[in-house]
Amino acid sequence: MNRLRLCAALALGIVLVGSPPAEANIWDWLEELNGPGPARSRGNFMVNLICSGTRKDDRSGHSRSLGRVFQLPKEPDADTTCLFFDQRWLHAEADARFHPVDISITEFGTSTWVHRTAEIGAGVGVVRFSSTNPETGQEFKGARMTISFPRVVYRPLLAIPATRIRNNPGWGFFQVYFKESIIVGDLDQGDFASKPGNVFSRRHQRVESMGFIIDATSFARLVHLID
Repeated sequence: MNRLRLCAALALGIVLVGSPPAEANIWDWLEELNGPGPARSRGNFMVNLICSGTRKDDRSGHSRSLGRVFQLPKEPDADTTCLFFDQRWLHAEADARFHPVDISITEFGTSTWVHRTAEIGAGVGVVRFSSTNPETGQEFKGARMTISFPRVVYRPLLAIPATRIRNNPGWGFFQVYFKESIIVGDLDQGDFASKPGNVFSRRHQRVESMGFIIDATSFARLVHLID
């Protein structure tokens, strides 16, 4: 019951704390950068590169701390930590301040399974953005380091009580996440194709993002592409 309450509280917290505005794309959303935005999804995915407890020692039979690449634990209830890779593409439409901006975010990090339906972790990576002023043809490109914590992931399908689902971590392929990130360094209107009269400056900006993501490793497990 305590675990059930934990999951319910976690899911409710994601919805209340990270709810995007009504006009945001429901699949994936990045808060505005005190400049262009909010940005909406152009596609995203995640891969669990390696998880603890997915390989057994040949002599003792005990699980090793690190497992095989692109493998998940046999049971969703496993107490495990995974190294993940996230890739997201987003787009901010033109508004009164900025011309359109394309954004990509690449992150690596670790995530611990605190329950069959939930995990929490942190990551580091890079955010890249590019835009063009259609009036002058000038291109603007930039990149900044990102630090993300917390990164909270909820796997709703694994909450279904059916045994066939509960015993297969592959059903965790569909995930909803909430993340707070710091964009390290300075950002101002000169980093983007801004319109006349627009001025802003921000250092080490913290932004929220929320949406759905497909875990490629879990999906491969579900369709038996991996053992």
